[in-house]
Amino acid sequence: MKISSSNINWKKFKGEELNVLFNINIPLSKEIVKYVNDFERLTGIKVRLEFLPENEYMQEIFLNFPYMEYDLIQVPMGHWGYICYKKGILDSLDEFLYNKSLTDLEWYDLKDFYEQFLHVFIYPEYKNGQIYAIPLTFEIYVLFYRKDILNQKEIHVTNFTTLETWLDLLPNLYVKKNGLFIYPAVIRGGGSTDIIDPLNSMLLQYLGNINYDYKKYIYFDSNNRLNFNNPIFKEVFCNWAKIMKYCPPNIVNYTWYDAYKTFRKGEAVTYWYDAHLFAPLFERFKLKGKVGYTIPLVNNNRNSAFWCWGLGILKKTSPEKKKAAWLLIEWLTSKEVYNKVAPETYTTTRTSIFNSKKFIKNMPQDLAFILRDVFHRMKPSLVYYEDFDFIIFKIINKIHKIFRGENPDKVIDELQKEVKDIYF
Repeated sequence: MKISSSNINWKKFKGEELNVLFNINIPLSKEIVKYVNDFERLTGIKVRLEFLPENEYMQEIFLNFPYMEYDLIQVPMGHWGYICYKKGILDSLDEFLYNKSLTDLEWYDLKDFYEQFLHVFIYPEYKNGQIYAIPLTFEIYVLFYRKDILNQKEIHVTNFTTLETWLDLLPNLYVKKNGLFIYPAVIRGGGSTDIIDPLNSMLLQYLGNINYDYKKYIYFDSNNRLNFNNPIFKEVFCNWAKIMKYCPPNIVNYTWYDAYKTFRKGEAVTYWYDAHLFAPLFERFKLKGKVGYTIPLVNNNRNSAFWCWGLGILKKTSPEKKKAAWLLIEWLTSKEVYNKVAPETYTTTRTSIFNSKKFIKNMPQDLAFILRDVFHRMKPSLVYYEDFDFIIFKIINKIHKIFRGENPDKVIDELQKEVKDIYF
């Protein structure tokens, strides 16, 4: 539905100025910038956008939040979003969403958002809470591979459908070109806590289409007991360590950006379990037409965890600016704006846009198939525990120990004990 058909007085806060902080590493952020002038003309509200790289962005909102001078920010989901809620950084959006003078609910069509994307921004829990951010973008975790290199090696991808077959393929993927090695693989190696979401995605595949407590993901069973001694954890950690052995030498320090940059520069044949949002960046530049996309089967199951960024309003923002900021959120996440930006970025949180032909028109067919295949089975990579970073660091340490050759059973026993000491 067009913005012009909404029953909203878009000029109500004409003259207000909004300070907005975006994560520049979210592809949708750059695409949105093209249309912000349309919002300013529609509303008379001035939008001052500031962009920070993701690592600086996270430091700003978590370490500098008492001094931030922004009105609206992009909100990470998971325990990071939960920390924003617990520290009182964000204001509830319910008072704006259900205010008839600010929101035309029939036009905005809240039910069009994929339900699970809304759930991850409802605190303290989705069954009994309020919404603190509107989901803006989502990602699932896929395996990227160089089609051109596999073709040169006469390796037929159709023969490699399971995770086990892809792992067995790695020793055959060393390439020497112009005197330089192209490594068989690259992956997030534990240089930061950002390893957890793709790792959770691999865990989810092994566990199948299970139900679990949103607050605890799969780290605790239904009786609130630690779950690390489940054999699946050892298998996944060993798989991760095995992939790392075929990566560049300093892989233990690799963050998402290091892994992404390595693959984009053509220095790895496969890129494991990372955000499908990188696909349009690969398709526009050096690797255009050379990349394939898949999610390997595990026990005949193809699934993925998902991650979302949302848009939220800072609690300390003045009342009138909060209302103006809500209009910006409402406009940015409207069907009309999504219809412009989603096809270029391969992401949307609205089901009507996701199911449209336009959304997948320019998308590689194998990626379109994966997105459609897993969309209604994917689960959020979510833990509502403020000190979860400490647990992630323990997990990273144990994967590194397995990578260095230590006994996996001993390592998992250590993890179970150490996390128990943190959590209980």
